[in-house]
Amino acid sequence: MKTRYLLPHSLKLPGWIILGIGIVLGIFWLIFMDNIKFPTYMPALYNNDFDQNNRGWLVMITNGSIVDEIAGLFLIVGSLFVALSKEKVEDERFMKIRLDSLVWAVIVNSIVLIISLFMVYGLAYIYIMSISLVSLPLLFIFKFKYSLIREPDTEKKYQFTHPLRAVGWILLILGIIYWLLLMRFHNIHIYANMPALYNDGFVQGNNGWFKIVPHESISNELIALFIILGSLFVALSKEKIEDEFIMKIRLESLLWALIANNILLIICIFSFYGMTFLAVMLYSTISFPLMFLIKYIITLRRGY
Repeated sequence: MKTRYLLPHSLKLPGWIILGIGIVLGIFWLIFMDNIKFPTYMPALYNNDFDQNNRGWLVMITNGSIVDEIAGLFLIVGSLFVALSKEKVEDERFMKIRLDSLVWAVIVNSIVLIISLFMVYGLAYIYIMSISLVSLPLLFIFKFKYSLIREPDTEKKYQFTHPLRAVGWILLILGIIYWLLLMRFHNIHIYANMPALYNDGFVQGNNGWFKIVPHESISNELIALFIILGSLFVALSKEKIEDEFIMKIRLESLLWALIANNILLIICIFSFYGMTFLAVMLYSTISFPLMFLIKYIITLRRGY
């Protein structure tokens, strides 16, 4: 059964080259970020940078260094080319391995994000959010290649049991309701003293490994937790009758969400600056599972 949203096999080699260049650029920028200055006059869809004079919608800004944006672009495009390019011979076996690998990558990536939400604070969390922009396709590539080499005849299923679908809907609805209420009523935050695996905030006395972050608002973390878990439980729980038709819809929905989410991320990398881009990175933690869920439900109901 043919699968849509896969790229031609000829893009796999260019993908590895682009990905390699992106990794080199990213490492180069991390090591020498303080010394790399390539000022560029850039159009911004929205700018909320405190260091910029031109703040607002549809403005031109001076980007101090475009190296990080280019590195992010190469990492995203290269990883997508490698992950989504067809094999020389595409058959049902590859479709099953690709589905299992992608579902595994989504689950592992979500677990890492959830742990980071509640255990990493300050600037360190921003670094993790930056890595999360490319972590999902990279995890998928690793698992897919590993399964091709080590488990060629093994069918592993990472879907959840069907009863978790109802639990997923409850979590998802609670997360969305609290999100909407929080945007309307800003005084309903939930505060708690939180144990942090690592904190790199502005209060120096609480910075370092294994610290307690006092009186921290965990509202956004709870919203992300409920939405991530809820959407994954709904979308990745088995149907009452699991067959090849459902498997194909689930795989194509995952591929579509991966492509659409990363296209939006690329646009945001070159369109939003300052605090707004930090908000984009935060929302990216829930955008992929939500896009996957919406696509899966619509396709399933329409009887693709």
